[in-house]
Amino acid sequence: MSQPGQSSEVPAERVIGLDVGGAHIKLAHNNGFCRHVPFALWQRAGELHQKLGELIAGAPSADRVALTMTGELTDCFVTKHEGVQFIIDATCAASDVPVSVYLIGDEFAEPAFARQHSMRAAASNWFGLATWVARIPEMSGEAGLLVDIGSTTTDMIPFAEGKCLAAGHTDFDRLVSGELVYTGVVRSPLSGIVTSIEYRGRLCPVMNELFATTLDSNIVLGHLVEGACREWTADGQGATITDCATRMARMIGLDRDTFTIDDARHMAGQVWRAQQERIAAAGGQVVARCGVPRHMVISGQGEFLAIDAVRGIAPDARVHSLS
Repeated sequence: MSQPGQSSEVPAERVIGLDVGGAHIKLAHNNGFCRHVPFALWQRAGELHQKLGELIAGAPSADRVALTMTGELTDCFVTKHEGVQFIIDATCAASDVPVSVYLIGDEFAEPAFARQHSMRAAASNWFGLATWVARIPEMSGEAGLLVDIGSTTTDMIPFAEGKCLAAGHTDFDRLVSGELVYTGVVRSPLSGIVTSIEYRGRLCPVMNELFATTLDSNIVLGHLVEGACREWTADGQGATITDCATRMARMIGLDRDTFTIDDARHMAGQVWRAQQERIAAAGGQVVARCGVPRHMVISGQGEFLAIDAVRGIAPDARVHSLS
């Protein structure tokens, strides 16, 4: 049921969907137009209004902007409440049409209401995706698990009978429940995934520094093309296989004179397996609570990781890709 100041759906026929994250901004129009641009909110918060204005102006005309967000958690804001208000204000200032804010619970709200109920607007995009997936006719009301892997995080959200069945709604509760795993395919530091690496028959602890990320390991393995996501490299240098191997070598105190591309591939494989195991373990936590799903739905930039990870969660489930 809608609360005061809310409507159960956005009434406009032409809608721009806008998601403001901490590292990316995503825009989609319901005529099929879409944009996905990197934007380091924690470094460029003062530019958000201008960037959103550019993106909205470059999109087809719309009657309304529908807003979701995850950027409120970035460390340029002292509290999530502050971040939600900032993002709503920036969006309203950038748009010349009304803005509706998506809230956890599958409702849209006017900006004033969303500002007052900021914790329902915070990190709301995952709830919208899970609710949409749960209503796909092919699921036939059966139980399923959505595994959405992005550049930084993995969402694992159970659903059944057209509804999102998430146990947690806040970031903290979702982390505790296993429904949010902070591992992704571009921005995750390798030192946060593995604590040691086998190198030429010897086990070496990794350096707890931001020397290399999963962008490097996935380019080395061929999951991402060379040059992809160049703006997120840990040292600000290139994104060729050689560049990636150079960064990975630093993880165990080596350099390109003592660490080859084959060594990088061996290290990347260990990172890959560690991510799979971590995702599968969290998925097992969700399945233990909700039951084994009949459907596994994979989505996001990291679908290539999700395909392998879901085999460790529900081997007999039907796998569906949103790509």
